[in-house]
Amino acid sequence: MQRPDGTLVGLLGEIVGGVGVAQMTTQSPHVGLCERDEPLERVAVAVPGVQQQSGEGIHPPSISPGTSRHTGSTVTFMEASPPDDLAPCHQVRELVSAAADDEVTRHEQALLEAHLADCAGCRDHADRVAMLTRRARLRRVEPVPDMTQRVFDRARPPRLGRGGWLRPALAWVAIVIAAQSLGPLVFGEVEGAPTHVARHLGAFAFALAIGLLYAAWRPHRAFGLLPFAGALVVTMSAGAVFDLASGSSTVLAESVHLAELLGLGLLWMISGSPGWERVSRRGRPLVARTSRS
Repeated sequence: MQRPDGTLVGLLGEIVGGVGVAQMTTQSPHVGLCERDEPLERVAVAVPGVQQQSGEGIHPPSISPGTSRHTGSTVTFMEASPPDDLAPCHQVRELVSAAADDEVTRHEQALLEAHLADCAGCRDHADRVAMLTRRARLRRVEPVPDMTQRVFDRARPPRLGRGGWLRPALAWVAIVIAAQSLGPLVFGEVEGAPTHVARHLGAFAFALAIGLLYAAWRPHRAFGLLPFAGALVVTMSAGAVFDLASGSSTVLAESVHLAELLGLGLLWMISGSPGWERVSRRGRPLVARTSRS
């Protein structure tokens, strides 16, 4: 038994085409597509209560209101009339975003430039993307203080003395130390020391001579060599003092360390006399107080 249509259903039938809902479901709707719809991606439009036909559909954004057509006398459908600029602009704006990240091919770049030449809206969008990208990737350069003098002060540039006499003097001292170390190093002869110990002492002295020669050749490396040379010369001189105090050695035998002390002094001068500035600063107030009193 079929119920009669209600008031609202009847009103809907009058608006649609003067038929009832049962008549609408008796035949399938057919939407005609024009030639320009074929290249677009199509999706099927489902109508409740009607079997959907495969292979025919319309592009959702391409439905243009204002024009209609009737399929028989059942229902009114909107005619598919896709605009020519909406889909291309959407794709072009995706290319604009990709171009900002350098992710477009030559063909895509050519298509992008051709479209931007004719579309003012996409040109404005591209300008805004470029401005936003620039703001995100760049920042204002902050003023940087001049650190030149501090760098030069801490770099300890070499000081070669008037006429550069410190370098040849250091080289001469290094040659003397090397000549003194050849006897213990090669023959193992040191007064009061076994052969093995004598060769070790000769190796230490010869290594010191090589370091001093290198500092004379490359004076800007002198400051880095200063801690090693200072520690070696100071400990060897302290041993010589202990030997003299105990009477196990003579002054003539320990005089060979004078060349090592002289080489350390020259190396310190070439290094820029580190530590001398502090001593001079401490002495200046004392001199000022003495002169005032």
